[in-house]
Amino acid sequence: MWQDSDPATARKQIEARMSVDCILIDTTHDESGGFCFVDAVRQAVKRKGSVPPAIIGMTGATDLAALKRLFAKHVDDLLLHPSDSDAVLEAFMRGAALTRLRRELLSSRAIQRLSHINLRMQEMDLHEGLRPVVPKKNLSQVLRAFEDRASPSCLGM
Repeated sequence: MWQDSDPATARKQIEARMSVDCILIDTTHDESGGFCFVDAVRQAVKRKGSVPPAIIGMTGATDLAALKRLFAKHVDDLLLHPSDSDAVLEAFMRGAALTRLRRELLSSRAIQRLSHINLRMQEMDLHEGLRPVVPKKNLSQVLRAFEDRASPSCLGM
């Protein structure tokens, strides 16, 4: 955990350690600077292809317009300024848990699901591609041959 009031320095720290679980951005005194920082973090994460850290927005403003601006940046949590240390700690724990859950979902089940969907789409594309050139009575046999060729046991898995 570290604290930095300079957005450029903080952004460099985030980019250097993209495994950060949670970021607190205080927009109380400099809303536009905080919003620029949120954008910079999201761009850096996108470039690296990693899971974004949870972002907690902190604001002293309670008017609807200010809250809408904050949530338009897709923050994951909100703290009102001033917040006591227990509230900040709880928000960080929620944010870290959310980020770790996102990483877990993307690293295992989601990848498997996407692979399965990709295989199904390839199968549908193959079916559509063969339909005009393979006689209807032979289509299922030809498709089975492609399935056997693409099975995991044939690929050494």
